[in-house]
Amino acid sequence: MTTDTVEKMASAHVELGANLSVTVAGIAKGAGMIAPDMATLLVFVCTDAAVSSEVLDHWTRAGADSSFNCITVDGDTSTNDSLIVLASGAAGNTPITDIVCSESQVFGRALASVLRDLALQVVIDAEGATKL
Repeated sequence: MTTDTVEKMASAHVELGANLSVTVAGIAKGAGMIAPDMATLLVFVCTDAAVSSEVLDHWTRAGADSSFNCITVDGDTSTNDSLIVLASGAAGNTPITDIVCSESQVFGRALASVLRDLALQVVIDAEGATKL
């Protein structure tokens, strides 16, 4: 874990319809050299929801912009940063292809929640952190 002192994990379970639950779960690694637009940070999020690449890209960008792209640790940046979101479709839901549909909105909120939780954990574990 290099300079990380704790594991960073978050998840959300949401209903996308009658008796259809999907999971969004993520992990992050990073405790130093993090500035807006991320740096030296690795974040991996997986969901069992079926989501089109366009919708997944939209919610990933929106979630990153309101979480990881807002934090700074050490004020240093680097090129070693990644946020990867994978959607397997294993939940069996009808694929979400429309950004404005209710299922998409629910999914987007769940993804944003997981990303905010992970970003907060990164800041709490930051090298030399003195304030939040």
